[in-house]
Amino acid sequence: MDFAAQKAILKTKYGENKLQYTAHLAALWLKKLYHRPFRNIYAYGKGNKISYCPEGLKIYIWGNGNVIDIDPSVSFFQGKIEIGEGQSPTNNCIVKIGAKSSAAGIHISLREDNSTITIGKNCMFSWGIKIWNTDFHAIYSETTKECLNIGKAITIGDHVWLGQATYVLKNTTIAENSIVGAGAIVSKKFTEPNVIIAGIPARVVKRGINWSSATPNNYLKDGSFSF
Repeated sequence: MDFAAQKAILKTKYGENKLQYTAHLAALWLKKLYHRPFRNIYAYGKGNKISYCPEGLKIYIWGNGNVIDIDPSVSFFQGKIEIGEGQSPTNNCIVKIGAKSSAAGIHISLREDNSTITIGKNCMFSWGIKIWNTDFHAIYSETTKECLNIGKAITIGDHVWLGQATYVLKNTTIAENSIVGAGAIVSKKFTEPNVIIAGIPARVVKRGINWSSATPNNYLKDGSFSF
């Protein structure tokens, strides 16, 4: 139950007794303050910066100089963000999540130094989402021994909807106002906005679209659609 709903119940319970209402409300506020999600942050290293952690999100960092910048308007973002791991610390990574974006269940992972994941404003992510800017294991040239699969950047534009069980892999781009169909695997850059991409691997299946968080039924009732 959220804080606003609890306040409404207290008003009903105590009626005109403002003293009891205020005392109980203060106790709820202190409890909410005590249970702020800072205990959902596990950072091992130096110089790591985390601007904000919404409830329901866990953050794990092994390494130094990493930055997680989440806009404070992000209130619903369930899942976890991982930078590095105990046996392989990762340094100087940046994760940025824009205003009013949301996620029902997400796993964000970075394992290469100096890599970034940027998520724009007003994005809506379903559950079972994986955004991995790494392959976790190295692929290298047999002749030169050069590593061939370093994760550098993932960029997701403003107002992007990721359907259930979408995978967004390293070094990819999804442009603004786009939709990624359920179960798709995004493995390349999609720089064209207002498209639906779907499939394994993902490809553009429809152009010239946009989307609303309203259900189709409510969208029609609101009169936003003209025949």
